Amino acid sequence: MGFPGYHLPLFCGVAKLIANGEWPLWDAFTYGGFPLFANPQAQVFYPPAWPFYLIAAAINERY
Repeated sequence: MGFPGYHLPLFCGVAKLIANGEWPLWDAFTYGGFPLFANPQAQVFYPPAWPFYLIAAAINERY
């Protein structure tokens, strides 16, 4: 499963929320609601990940 199966959907979910102008704290579409900030793999509070989230949100491609 690895990166494409687990990490990429988390990354795209966070980037999509940022592109929509929302804080990436809650994923309303997984299991009827899932706290993204509580998942350490989403790296919401990891500062080196934010430039990549912002770049992905600025590209504004379909996720």
